[in-house]
Amino acid sequence: MARTRANGGMFGIKLVGATHFDLPAFGREGNPSLMNFPDSAEGKRCASIVPIGHKSLVYLMAPIKRFWGVVEYIKWNHAIDNVLEEGRRAAVDQNARAIMEVLYPHFARVWRCVRIVATIKDPMQAPTPDFGFKEGDVMFDIEPQEYLEMFNEVPWSWRAEG
Repeated sequence: MARTRANGGMFGIKLVGATHFDLPAFGREGNPSLMNFPDSAEGKRCASIVPIGHKSLVYLMAPIKRFWGVVEYIKWNHAIDNVLEEGRRAAVDQNARAIMEVLYPHFARVWRCVRIVATIKDPMQAPTPDFGFKEGDVMFDIEPQEYLEMFNEVPWSWRAEG
């Protein structure tokens, strides 16, 4: 692993809980799709520095520990300058924020707008890389070649065009 923290690079691994994609706003049904981060100083820092166009492999944490998909961070509402405010409003508009507060009150509440790039129906078919992630880890930047190698190892069920 090249780095152990998000530093604003263009490729990375985003860590999420195993039930993360049970809600429509997190998947391809989102309008826009959303990614969330912990409501902590580090979570807000990570979420705020991820540049538009950054692509992240989405890694499901315990107990699955495999890739689920790929997201690209996007600018959805150009009338809103702050990407965290943009994400918050998108989460409110889709009722994702209220649903998360009821179903998963311990989950992250800082939001970013994303485009789903690829998904795998059964993450158990994805490789099982051992990254040594620890509870509380959020996101890791990786080099472009690392991203491409890991992306190409996964038998994606669906990929966006372009």
